[in-house]
Order: sequence, then structure tokens, then C-alpha cells
Amino acid sequence: MTEKEKIVTVTQNERVDILERKMDAMQSDFKDEVAEIKSLLTGIANPEPQIQITPSDKAPNPWNNKQRVDHLRQMMVIKKDGNGKSVDQSQLEKACVDDGVGVLNTFELKKTGDTAVILQSRADATTLKNKLADQLPQHTVEQVSAKTPTITVVGLTRSYEKKELTDMIRKQNSGIKSLFESDVPDEDKKFDVVAVVPLKSKPSHYKAIIRVSNVIRSVLSKQSDRVYVGSQPVCKVYDSFYILRCYNCQKYGHHSRGCESAATCGHCAGTHETRNCNVKADPLSASCVNCVHSGNTDHRHPANDPKCPHLLEHQAKLKKTIPFYLRK
Repeated sequence: MTEKEKIVTVTQNERVDILERKMDAMQSDFKDEVAEIKSLLTGIANPEPQIQITPSDKAPNPWNNKQRVDHLRQMMVIKKDGNGKSVDQSQLEKACVDDGVGVLNTFELKKTGDTAVILQSRADATTLKNKLADQLPQHTVEQVSAKTPTITVVGLTRSYEKKELTDMIRKQNSGIKSLFESDVPDEDKKFDVVAVVPLKSKPSHYKAIIRVSNVIRSVLSKQSDRVYVGSQPVCKVYDSFYILRCYNCQKYGHHSRGCESAATCGHCAGTHETRNCNVKADPLSASCVNCVHSGNTDHRHPANDPKCPHLLEHQAKLKKTIPFYLRK
């Protein structure tokens, strides 16, 4: 029996087990949808007041300087000097101790040999950068921009132009409005509507995929992960973790353009392109090549299954690189 036949062959007992698990999953998804609809209806019947934030509020603003730097961990890279020598660790340690800088981790970058430092806050990063510029000018120091969250806003009752949706959310949500009117850095005001697309389960409704700053994500969490849009019912905000997957070989981390690996089917893991799969109509023939190669026994699903264990592992790793989630 060939390797391909081993992958796609399923015994009768396995088929029954798969069908039972799929039915359980469908029932679970249906219960989740019903619970979410009830939640939205409850929110409509008893709407939560918008957060009114003014300079005189006793409660701390979610974007003020102290909280922002406390919540946003910062990475900086200390380059080798002109002679190719890395920064002296004892000198680096002294600089951190003298100025009371909180260091979470220090390590060497494999590709360049430069020194990376993860700091507790943006303020610590600025302090250390200035210290090194003064005491070790032979080393260039670069602050690495923090990765930002991607959210999905669901419950839109019609399609919106990107600018239209951006303007509405900025004007109708007091926390975000105040943030944009403040003098915080531009990176904290990031609000990029990527797309507005219809829901697969309900084409008459839409969802918006939006990239936001860590600070705006913090503001939304203060609003119970809801946003006000137009005159429609309040919309729910969900976190999204998109992992790039090659449509040619199905591996993560690169595009299919330029992929030199052999084609692998995203449905059955066979050695052919997904579009040429002749068993795609049979859900029981599904087999995830990534789970197969990683030794995961739960591989009876397509490579694009949102509940794929291998995908969930990558999403968990991505989550750990975004400051907003690290503070939880």
C-alpha cells in the first residue's frame, strides 16, 4: 500500500467515529451561535452605556502614558559594532541596573548575531536606548515595532466602505474618539479596516476585519468588546489570529508564489493540487498534511480547518508576540 493510500484510507469504524465527532461539533457550534444571539439580544434590550471618559475622570484612561508603557512590552536590537563585535554583556547589565530598567529576556539573534532585549515597558526601552547611545555609541540600537492585534467586528447589518466604517466607529465610540483627539503617538492610533465581507452562514449580515493598535484593543476591552456602529444593534468584537499558509504545499509561513515544494492537496494530503482533488466532495476523505507530519492523530480534517490542532498551536505562538495579550 502506498503512503498516499495509507493517508486517505479510512476504516468503517473510523468513518462512524468521524461522523459522530462532526455531529457533536455541529451541535456545539449551533449552541454557541444561539448563546451569542441571546447575548446580543440582551445587549439590545439592556444596552450598556458608552464609556464617557474626560480628563477629570477618577478612573484611569486606558491609553494614558503610564498604562500604555506598562502594558506594552518592547523589543530592541543592539547591533554589532564596526568590528563585528557584539555588545559586552557586563556593560549591558550595568546600564540596565544603573537606570532601573526592567529586562524580561536577552538573547542572540541567530541570523545576525545581534543582541535582542525584551523590556518590560516602552519607557524602559527609551531609557536603555538613550543610556547605550551615551555610553556605547559604537553600537546602533533599534527599537522593534510591537506586533498589533487583528479583530473581527461581527453583526453589521449592511456593507460599509472602509473609510465610512472607520469614521463611524471613531465618532460613535467615546474611548476611541478621545484617543484620536489626544497627543499619543500615531502608532497608538492605528485603525486599519482590511475588509468588510458577508458572513458565510448569513449573507445578509457582514463582518469587518480590522487591524488596530494595542492601545485601541485595550480601549475596546474596556467597552466589553463591543462597538457602536450607526443606528444598528451593538456589534461584538472578536480577536483573530491569521496565520499565513501556502496553498501549494500547505505549510505555514510563506505564500504559494515562489514555493518550490511539491504540490500537496489541502483536502486529502495527496500529491496533487487541491483544485484537482477527486475526493473533495467526501468529507470523510479529509486528511491534514500538517497534522500527519507532526504526528497528530487527530488529522481527519482539511488543512484549512479553523479548529486544526496544528493551526491552533501557531495561533497560540502568535498571541504571545502581541503586547495586548501578554498583559492578561
